[in-house]
Amino acid sequence: MHDGATLQMSPAITVAELSTRLGVPAPGNLADREIHGITSLELAGPHHAAYVTKEKYVERAEHSAAGIVLAPEGVTIGREGVLHVPDVMEAVLALLEHFHPDPPEQSFTHPSASVHPAAVLGENVYIGPNTVVAEGAQIGSGTRIEAFGYIGPQARIGDRCLFAPRVSVLERCEVGNRVRLHPGVVVGADGFRYEQVGGRLRRVPQVGTVVLEDDVEVGANSTIDRAALAETRVGARTKIDNMVHIAHNCLIGPDCIIVAQVGIAGSTTVGRGVVIAGQAGIGDNITIGDGAKVAGGSGVHENLPPGARVIGYPAIPAREFATFLLFYRNFGRYWKRIKKLSGDG
Repeated sequence: MHDGATLQMSPAITVAELSTRLGVPAPGNLADREIHGITSLELAGPHHAAYVTKEKYVERAEHSAAGIVLAPEGVTIGREGVLHVPDVMEAVLALLEHFHPDPPEQSFTHPSASVHPAAVLGENVYIGPNTVVAEGAQIGSGTRIEAFGYIGPQARIGDRCLFAPRVSVLERCEVGNRVRLHPGVVVGADGFRYEQVGGRLRRVPQVGTVVLEDDVEVGANSTIDRAALAETRVGARTKIDNMVHIAHNCLIGPDCIIVAQVGIAGSTTVGRGVVIAGQAGIGDNITIGDGAKVAGGSGVHENLPPGARVIGYPAIPAREFATFLLFYRNFGRYWKRIKKLSGDG
């Protein structure tokens, strides 16, 4: 049964072609060598590329069977088949994009999908099996929505987005261009708010929305709740890992990195370029300044200034934590000295 374009293997690329793409000269003895894929130094064979980013991996590279090893300029590797490049990761990305490209843009709607007549689809939109596109939804050109997706009423999706299976973007939420949502992401679930009214917990409707700006990426099974009245917003180019929860009314700045299992409570503002490491918890109604870094497992319950570096629960400045840790590790020795000085030892 036809359900879109058939995946095809990308053709081999020669060292000369790769060198041209990277703007570096190809060694004469390597120019015609074909590369059929990229993998690790340990798994690579004669037609694979592998790479080295640091000198500590040189010995492994020298024992690798890789046909070509990408290495930084100035790093000497005692073997043939080494291509020195100004930026190794640029070369790696070029090969990854060659051998593992995104699915081609195509206009296709699977027969099992349900697209409301009042939905608006741009050019070359792919709608996968069992996906629902509700009334008034708008989907931009070149966007691909895989199986079991849900695009709610009046939701707006930008151009060239890629939604993995089981992604839900609920009513009136907005997603910018080139946004990637991995399996199980939910954008626009209700914010968590209940109030005691008449001696009973009453649900407070959440009638705001969520806005994801351009080039945002959200990892598998992460959730971003809609605002109570206005909007929850995630800034351009911010990258969110798996199983992250962003609560209602949060404002997340651009260029942030939020690692797995982070929880950010409601009405919190996170500035530009903030890094929040895994399993950190951020309290409600606080502000984290631009460029701050929160260590994994930390608990932040008060405002952080721009550039702050914090760790611990509750989070304290990293330098204070280092001092405390030094004292803790030497506590036994300090205690013996205290007892001796006090005459009890």
